[in-house]
Amino acid sequence: MKKIKPHYLVRKKPRIQTRASWPANIFFSIFFLVLGFGITFYFLDGGKYANIYAQLIDLQNINYEKNKDNLKFKLEVEKNQISIDKLSEDNKILSDENNKLREDVLFYEKMLGKKRK
Repeated sequence: MKKIKPHYLVRKKPRIQTRASWPANIFFSIFFLVLGFGITFYFLDGGKYANIYAQLIDLQNINYEKNKDNLKFKLEVEKNQISIDKLSEDNKILSDENNKLREDVLFYEKMLGKKRK
């Protein structure tokens, strides 16, 4: 017969560490953190992208102000165009009235005869 070895869920002998592992873990954590910052700084060209992003924000603010000024000018031009259209309409009406009055004056002059000075 075969001898069956007993299976245990835990070890028979406890494993005891004689050195503390936390200083090494802290050292490796700090090392990899610094390494990650260094690699990131290298690949992002030393913060140039942060400067570009700041410039982008400034340009967006300038663009917003320019659009606001542009809208003011556009509204002023539309207001002036409406005034011009109204004045041209009034001018057309007055021209028609003036032409009718001239026709009436010519009619009465023909009826009465021209006065010579």
